[in-house]
Amino acid sequence: MWISLARCTVILIGLTMISPHVSYAQQEVSANNAAEQDFKIRFPARCEYGVDCWLLNTPDTNPANEKISDSVCGPRSYDGHKGVDFAIRDTVEMEKGVDVVSVAKGKVLRFRDGEEDAFRGEQAKTALNDANRNCGNGVIIDHENGWLSQYCHLKNGSIVVDNGQNVMPSQKIAEIGLSGISDHPHIHLTLIRKGKIIDPFTGADTEGACEGNVSGALWEDPKITYEPIALYDGGFATEIPDFELISAGTRGELPRIDSEALLFWIAYFGAREGDKIAIEITDPDNKVFVSDVLTQDKTRARQFYTIGKKAPSSGFKKGTWKGTVTVTRPGTDIQESLTRAVDVF
Repeated sequence: MWISLARCTVILIGLTMISPHVSYAQQEVSANNAAEQDFKIRFPARCEYGVDCWLLNTPDTNPANEKISDSVCGPRSYDGHKGVDFAIRDTVEMEKGVDVVSVAKGKVLRFRDGEEDAFRGEQAKTALNDANRNCGNGVIIDHENGWLSQYCHLKNGSIVVDNGQNVMPSQKIAEIGLSGISDHPHIHLTLIRKGKIIDPFTGADTEGACEGNVSGALWEDPKITYEPIALYDGGFATEIPDFELISAGTRGELPRIDSEALLFWIAYFGAREGDKIAIEITDPDNKVFVSDVLTQDKTRARQFYTIGKKAPSSGFKKGTWKGTVTVTRPGTDIQESLTRAVDVF
């Protein structure tokens, strides 16, 4: 008997030469425009994008419209979302400490600390929202020429900067946490230019219709690009995991030769309706133990799948078992795979 279960949860300033033949007002406008165009940012955390931290959500590029639009006019956001979210694997990594850094040179305007890191129920989330503390622990930095950056969900007690302090690009300001309204440890970064929310993947504000043009991205590192799918976690267990606990690093008991069942589970960000999920387990002889191809039923920020099978009468073979998943998005060239192995003895 094989087992297949789907489950979800659900969220530097440049310089320019100024012509002496224009007025002072024209000079000021030209300088500000150049500064806006030349503004570039660093990645907001000390982790490797696509390896141990991943894109979770982008800004809603058309918040006035009820239809959600992410950086490339897709659904990788939620209504009114004002920033970009980068997630780490779980709270185990959070407790080890993942630094949050300033995206550019600037001065700390203000910060808030003292909010607990915790997974919260709906009642607690509502209370935080009503108290305007959904950001949790946060820092706001002024980068001059109308640019501000805001960092949310910082780990309680991790902020290492003070009001009025000057900071340099990539200087540590805190650590990734779970404060405020957050269902998974991540850093939320909001960029603001003259009061308007700016999408760092496009360089455009979020007040017009989505154009999906990423050529104006603000990232200094060209490797920081829109990530359609992120297979960020997976592993083996002897029973269907409690997926609510995966973000807390609870993964279940690993299989042994005398276990009652052997299962492989995976988790990915950016699930979209229609995605094809091919998942299989192979035994130490590289023979397929169980496999399945599933179709994603609904667009979700996070998606979990498990596949498995009960033990044969002789028990499980001793050796290395492998689990592989490949997510393919029909009609596109988007495909991502993940493989995990476990030694059964």
